[in-house]
Amino acid sequence: MIKTYYELTKPGLVWGNLITTLAGFLFASRFSPASSLLLATLAGTALVIASACVFNNIFDREADKKMARTKRRALASGTISVSNATLFGTMLAFGGFALLFFVAGLLPGLVALFAFVVYVRFYTRIKYYSAFAVFVGALAGASPIAIGYTAVSNYFDIAALILFVTMVLWQMPHFYAIALFRRADYAAAGIPVFSITKGSAATYRRIIVYIVLYVIAAMSLTFFGYAGVVYLAVVTGMGGVWLGFALIGSRQPEDIPAARRMFFISIAVMVSFAITLSFAPVLP
Repeated sequence: MIKTYYELTKPGLVWGNLITTLAGFLFASRFSPASSLLLATLAGTALVIASACVFNNIFDREADKKMARTKRRALASGTISVSNATLFGTMLAFGGFALLFFVAGLLPGLVALFAFVVYVRFYTRIKYYSAFAVFVGALAGASPIAIGYTAVSNYFDIAALILFVTMVLWQMPHFYAIALFRRADYAAAGIPVFSITKGSAATYRRIIVYIVLYVIAAMSLTFFGYAGVVYLAVVTGMGGVWLGFALIGSRQPEDIPAARRMFFISIAVMVSFAITLSFAPVLP
């Protein structure tokens, strides 16, 4: 049962977001982190994200029953009751926000609260009515890097804004790739993702535009003097690879394996960005 509750938190999503939280923290601390503050920030962020995912599972349980990849989830299958899941999610939220507000600081706590409300209150509902819900979800998904940064800096400056915007722009092609290769599932659940409402070719055009915008945003850290040439070379090179695969995929927009490759490449781009960002203060 412990494993079932753990899976209810969508651990893959939690761990993925902790990568960017850590990157923002290490970047702001110039790779000299205070261990207690780092631990509180990561643990608090993880608990808040886990709580948001639990509440998302509660809201999505009927739709999850209609999709092949989600019909065995604990709430969809009835393994865990809604009341128990609600209690579990509430406990996670209290623990996470307590760590962020009272240990990490007021500003990272507020950023986390913003992300939590946007994801749970708005994104989980809007996605059933509009393909543009992806923009709302991107705001929540971009917040962990800002949580990590502001836990150290205690203010939201130009660098924090650049990091936030960069992650918003990264998420758009990442989400669109998911919408492409999981289109059948979304159609079965009645979720109007862009690949369904506008088609695969139009989705690839958006992917290409957002990859270009992502690269420009990521590069701007160097242009504003926050990072050096090594960081610039890595984000530009990985962004170019990502763009190349998007252009190739756009020639056969209905190819599901190509869309899946786009998804995994987006993960590689994010990880390379996070690692390079972490070391940027000590790199030329």
